[in-house]
Amino acid sequence: MLDNIFRYVRYLERRKMIGQLHSWNSFDQTTPIIGLLVPLEVAMNECAQWSGQEITRFEFIKYLRDQGVHVFNTLDEFMQEKARGGSRPTPRKSKRLMQIVDQLNVSKERVQYSTVQDRFVLVGKNGRVHEDDANLSTMHVYVSGRSKRHWSSIKRKLSFLKLLKDEGKGGHFSFDALPSVEQAATIRNIVGMSKCHTITETQKNALQTHASAIRERRRATSLQLA
Repeated sequence: MLDNIFRYVRYLERRKMIGQLHSWNSFDQTTPIIGLLVPLEVAMNECAQWSGQEITRFEFIKYLRDQGVHVFNTLDEFMQEKARGGSRPTPRKSKRLMQIVDQLNVSKERVQYSTVQDRFVLVGKNGRVHEDDANLSTMHVYVSGRSKRHWSSIKRKLSFLKLLKDEGKGGHFSFDALPSVEQAATIRNIVGMSKCHTITETQKNALQTHASAIRERRRATSLQLA
């Protein structure tokens, strides 16, 4: 029987011999598929040399399965499972997040895909806004302050939000209802996002006229040089 003082799974993880096969896949939508990334014999011999224990194939497989590690019968089975994953699907920008973008009156270019969080995030100079994992109607705001004093000022200004976590010089807030115009301006300024300036029809027509005039001047200049 394997000695429990040796944490073989942790050791194999450090040696990059165990890992999540597909970071977007799971057996039951909640538990990721963790498996050996090398042949069983390679992992077993590595653990035997590290611990000095004699390890049989049967008890090693049982140990791994008890620890939630998926063990493949053959290398071909592992390769088939690895290939089955295909390309990583990119999540869509949610309607709720885009509602917040409109309410805060910021550029849609600030919505960026975060590979770390595996979601789209509204990014500012001092923080970010994103959806809650469990409740998509709840939004989270993370803000980083320059100092403890600055962070205290941020908390006072964002008192209309629910403070979830205080990290000393920054922290996490949440909100459910769409912020008012005044609240949106506060969030926008603190997170560090510029306000989008809407162009009126009069301004749009003036810009189009100006652009047409520039094109005509360039055309006339090119004809003179021809």
